[in-house]
Amino acid sequence: MDTVSIKATDAYLLPKIIQISTNLFICAFRLMKSLPAKHIIDLGIKTGSINKKTIIVESSSGSLALGIGLICAEENLRFKIFSDTAIDHNLKNQLKLLGGEVIIIKGKSDSDSLQIQRLVALKKYIEETSNVLWMKQYDNVANQEAYAIVAEQLMLCFPNQKIGLVGSVGSGGSTCGIIKKLRHYNKAVQLIGVDVFGSTLFGLENASRQLRGLGNCIMPKNLIHEYYDEVHWINANTAYHHTIELYKHYALFMGPTTGAAFVVARWLANKHPKTNWIFTGPDEGYRYQDTIYNPEWYEQQTHDLTSLATQPSYVNNPQFATPPWSAIHWDRRTISDVLGNVNETSCTKNCIY
Repeated sequence: MDTVSIKATDAYLLPKIIQISTNLFICAFRLMKSLPAKHIIDLGIKTGSINKKTIIVESSSGSLALGIGLICAEENLRFKIFSDTAIDHNLKNQLKLLGGEVIIIKGKSDSDSLQIQRLVALKKYIEETSNVLWMKQYDNVANQEAYAIVAEQLMLCFPNQKIGLVGSVGSGGSTCGIIKKLRHYNKAVQLIGVDVFGSTLFGLENASRQLRGLGNCIMPKNLIHEYYDEVHWINANTAYHHTIELYKHYALFMGPTTGAAFVVARWLANKHPKTNWIFTGPDEGYRYQDTIYNPEWYEQQTHDLTSLATQPSYVNNPQFATPPWSAIHWDRRTISDVLGNVNETSCTKNCIY
């Protein structure tokens, strides 16, 4: 009997669609960033821009680094990750075991400053090294394209039904990629972006951010502001709390960006019961066992329960957004249109475009 041979990552590229309540569903990935990593590398191999001597490089301190490592290990490719002190010890060990090299950029403790320094070091390396392929997660349109298959999956699960998508935003690749394809079928599908305070993606002032995996000080080309119907800003405490709630009550062991999307999607599901709300779960919780799933660490970090919110405070301009949870009707506008008379430069003065 003939058998079909698949690689390990092929078995878990697509998410599982799990119903949480009547009109609330999670699109749960084992490791979401493995999808664009595989798509970009497969495309490079097909076009000849990647060969066995090519070095794959990227700036990352999280799940994209692991996705790249897994795909490169399967394809027997060399890879180099430019990261900083925020990368956790276990992830760094995983990348090394997969055959990669991790370059740690040291500097100011501010995550945004380090993120910029990582890109500077990466670009310098590319200038000095031949046969290098930079994944460019922020600007590479292939990042978006990788998620078209997820949209196809959702349309099969929710045929002729009213749906809304809720997802955390970092590079814009997943939310914009999924919604772009979904709106080929139905332009009315709502897209709700979840960001974090201190991120400049949707017009806030640049500030330090404890919650990683969403938000940015870099304005990615993959972020298409006109795709979003609403934007919600969540503080770290709220995200951590609801990540634990998701595990306690629904046995879903996920990362904190999932918790951030969950609290927003659950509120929308209660407010709009005739719409099926689907929120993305980018990764599982194993990388966070020493932090948010560690009771001692969690109690130290999230002892202030007064900073939790049960609903958002809606504002008409990002300048008025305040923790723990604010939201705005973005209405598929450009960032310039939303900011209006606010000095856009002052809101994004520390960004790289």
